[in-house]
Amino acid sequence: MNVCVSKTLALGLLSGSLMCAMPTNHVAFENSLTFPQTRVWKLIQYERFYIYMVSLAIALTVARSIRAHPWQRVLCMMLLVACLYIIFPKSTYMRHHINKEQNELLHDVYTQQRLRYHGSIVLAIMATPLIC
Repeated sequence: MNVCVSKTLALGLLSGSLMCAMPTNHVAFENSLTFPQTRVWKLIQYERFYIYMVSLAIALTVARSIRAHPWQRVLCMMLLVACLYIIFPKSTYMRHHINKEQNELLHDVYTQQRLRYHGSIVLAIMATPLIC
């Protein structure tokens, strides 16, 4: 594959990965929050996005520097992104700041976000062999 086409495709996949991982509005849940809860929620969203982006950058750098088959690099990147995201310390969890009714709405939000983050990781993984 032409190097220019490969790099352009990789850039598009990484851009899609970033767009999937960006925090979004969850109207029903956010409308149920008080002002202090909303501040905590926004902090958590941006903190998790930052942790994911740092994990992704580290994983791409490591995957790019390994002398191995491209799919071994992809596997290494997948493991690093997942491990780094889990290992990075998180300041607080929203569940500690809400009541039972809000907890049900939060569960729906987490289900949607989990799908978005998995999609983001898949797009980033697809871009890795094209970059390396």
